[in-house]
Amino acid sequence: MTYTPINQAGYWQPIPPDLKSASMPHWKNVKPFAMTKGSQFQIANMPSLTSEEYTAEFKKLKELGAKDSKIRTADQSAIAKFWLNNPGSITPPGHWNRHLLKRN
Repeated sequence: MTYTPINQAGYWQPIPPDLKSASMPHWKNVKPFAMTKGSQFQIANMPSLTSEEYTAEFKKLKELGAKDSKIRTADQSAIAKFWLNNPGSITPPGHWNRHLLKRN
């Protein structure tokens, strides 16, 4: 499936430095099987992209996600690497399958 990112605030963007394509962009077209409608679990009071609250959270996230972050913990780095899904790693569904196998 071809996916062209929407180049504006609030939408997914390719991540530098290698700008990989979106993982499973077709999921927006999957019919929910455990929900009655797509808006069922919307975030209440989502701050505007131009609000001071959003700007502060964006700056904090940028600091946290920086390659040489001074505020990210070792646990947070391990979690990020776990979900990174680089070539040779398992995809998001693979992560969930691994959890299910460990549980049983």
